Amino acid sequence: MTGRCLEKRCKQVFTASFCSLARFVFLIALLFVGCSRKGSNPASSDKSDLRQEQVTVSRSAATIDCYDFFQLTLQVDQPVAKNPFRDVNVSARFSSAERGEQFLLDGFCDDPNGTTFRVRFMPSNPDDYTYSVTYRRDHFEYALLPERDHRFPFDGLE
Repeated sequence: MTGRCLEKRCKQVFTASFCSLARFVFLIALLFVGCSRKGSNPASSDKSDLRQEQVTVSRSAATIDCYDFFQLTLQVDQPVAKNPFRDVNVSARFSSAERGEQFLLDGFCDDPNGTTFRVRFMPSNPDDYTYSVTYRRDHFEYALLPERDHRFPFDGLE
């Protein structure tokens, strides 16, 4: 290679590398500026998300037969979650009195606007069961703890 050819080749490589580096630095700076703006972080919650929903729980039946589902329904007045399928966690714990078995079940959103959630349980053995249920969204939590009123007998086959 002649000196002139080598000089031209060096300029092309240097220019291409410099342009790539300049584009990279520009994109990083743009990303940094865009994410540092107030309110641009989707994970941050605004003040309206801190209000508490009113949650009521109802059950499908006082007693159930063998292989029937026992269903808890949670009704939420004025839900706040933007995406109730992703932003809300509903769970229930069922405990048998005789055997001491515990079952932790996840609930599910049954309404696109987030007003109805359900937890279903089908006991496999005759027993008296107690349950507790929890509704969680961000910093808000509603818990219905196990008490005498939250029992249902499972009579087995009838």
